[in-house]
Amino acid sequence: MSHFLSQFSTRFNKINERNRLIMVIALILLIFFLWLFLCYLPLARIIKKNTEAINIVQKSVLALSSLYTQYQSTIRSPTLKAEQKIQALEIKLANLQQHPLLVKKLVTTSDDLQSVMHAVSTMDATMSLNQIQSLSTTSVGASKKIPLSNQKILVEFTGNYFETIRYLDYLENLPWYLSFDSLEYQVDAYPNAKVTLILNVLCTRDGA
Repeated sequence: MSHFLSQFSTRFNKINERNRLIMVIALILLIFFLWLFLCYLPLARIIKKNTEAINIVQKSVLALSSLYTQYQSTIRSPTLKAEQKIQALEIKLANLQQHPLLVKKLVTTSDDLQSVMHAVSTMDATMSLNQIQSLSTTSVGASKKIPLSNQKILVEFTGNYFETIRYLDYLENLPWYLSFDSLEYQVDAYPNAKVTLILNVLCTRDGA
């Protein structure tokens, strides 16, 4: 390896200054585009997909709450069409409940949150978990009847690019409503990187 580097250095020094500058710029551009297409863009797509999913969930929760309110109001209605309205609302409710995202679970107790923390801290043996901690909560205001909030969780770990992608896929398939708030990917010693991830976990008031 050292012999190869020595030969390369000798040949590189024989090149005139202008061509050396062009080679350095070309190498920098190559490294940048490799990082852009192999690291940044795939990670950005995963984060965007997950964030869009959690927005759909919040809208679905709001729609379910609204339908439930209408349902209760219709049950108490003395009109002759009450039964027809109830049937129509039940159909809408059933259709909404078939949404694939609604098979996931809200965090409703502190025990649920501990289960989430445990699942999030589970990763490949080749990866290293540096720290995991719960941060602040923010209200999402989906419904007054079902007050929801996002519990932020910070996860810091060390792993290579492919391990990171597998871990993000694993998080996406957990049975709770999780979304990615932010992700910082810093290569310390190639191929390993230090990754700092902040997650949002959708909770009820008692679960946060």
